Amino acid sequence: MLASGDKLLVGVSGGADSVCLLFLMHKYCQQNGISLEVVHIHHGMRETANRDMEYVESVCQSLGIPCHIVMENVPARAKAEKLSSEEAGRKVRYENFERLAGKFGATKVALAHNSNDRAETMLLFLFRGTGLRGLCGIRPCRDIYIRPLLCLSRQEIEEYLQERGIAYCQDETNDEDTYTRNRIRHHILPYAQEQIAAGCVENMNRTGEQLALVEEYLELQLEGYKRRVLETISTGFVFSAEVFLQDHELMQRMLIYQCLVALSPGRKDITSKHVEQVLALFRAQSGKETRLPFGITGRREFEKVILERVSDETRNQQQSNPEQTRDCSGEVLEQLLTGQEIWFNGYRFQARSFPYEPSAEIPQNRYTKWFDCDKIESLVIRSRKPGDVLAIRDKNGSRIHKPIKEYLIGEKVPERERDSLPLVCQRQEIIWVVGHRIGESFKVTEQTKTVIELTAVKEQ
Repeated sequence: MLASGDKLLVGVSGGADSVCLLFLMHKYCQQNGISLEVVHIHHGMRETANRDMEYVESVCQSLGIPCHIVMENVPARAKAEKLSSEEAGRKVRYENFERLAGKFGATKVALAHNSNDRAETMLLFLFRGTGLRGLCGIRPCRDIYIRPLLCLSRQEIEEYLQERGIAYCQDETNDEDTYTRNRIRHHILPYAQEQIAAGCVENMNRTGEQLALVEEYLELQLEGYKRRVLETISTGFVFSAEVFLQDHELMQRMLIYQCLVALSPGRKDITSKHVEQVLALFRAQSGKETRLPFGITGRREFEKVILERVSDETRNQQQSNPEQTRDCSGEVLEQLLTGQEIWFNGYRFQARSFPYEPSAEIPQNRYTKWFDCDKIESLVIRSRKPGDVLAIRDKNGSRIHKPIKEYLIGEKVPERERDSLPLVCQRQEIIWVVGHRIGESFKVTEQTKTVIELTAVKEQ
């Protein structure tokens, strides 16, 4: 948990657990040359909160430890963010721990959770519905946080303080049944201890430790699975459906959950129901879409499943940028050949013409194409319309006109992209499906005299 050179920040509320932690850490840090500071967070909730704050300040002063007081208004935060006071308080504490750790250069933050807290957390998550992570309960070490008292019961902590004559504050709200955790603490665990299994808290903690080892092993396996299955994009993740379905369902569920958490503000509102929604996409037809919390969407696109979250700001920019969406319907060939640029759906089009040399190498770039100038009478750039066709060669080499819908399905172009895909057209015959193929009717041949080179540049 601690090494030479660490700088420790200890969260001290003034209650028995945190006071015990403070005295133990003070002694340990003195013996091992580790610097120690204290943070006390005033939640602005109880009349006795000032008493607790003053007590923590006095203890720190007597031990010669720097003490940082943070004043918060948890009830106001809870109301503003529509949280319970318990959730808002937890959020406030961890925000301040991380802020102060950064400010003072602390490498570790010590918190005073004990074995009873771990058992309560395991039951709380189990009752609400949880995965393996929740059943592990509170971890001894997580990121910068350490919990040195997790091996001790609440009774052992109070006996330690009593034997040494160390005073502590009593939070009267701990005696109330207002909070769910308190009801587990006052009724369920005592009943289990007396009527079901003596030593149940210790047993649950041992189980939690074993489950934590299992989860660590599975996380290692998940990393290899992720590399085979997943591609990261700017807005989310792309799964290879075929490879994804080859592994065990446990790996599948863990990976989906991890991706959903990564796209959301926190893991609290991501449940097994949402994992099921995404899992169903791997057996759905292309085009199927599902909506998830926090604006996350999942959709099936042929051999892929895409999970993404596009921010409201980005979506608004895409919808309101006129230059990116301007329709250039109408004849544009003359404009292009006189050096003007044409915009359509985020693409910038440019063109030039020149005499064709049979020895010239025709470019194979998806976004730069050559066309026979004499075969083009008019040219418009637009989205698809009913009746649009593309001339292609069939298996026998004969030229056929294929409806654009059939072509795009065959090319596995996602349905949501088909209506915005730029088409270069002559009336209802397609000259070029931008990013894909050109029509057979307009290709350069040995008889070509003049080439039109058309380039489409995708603007980010």
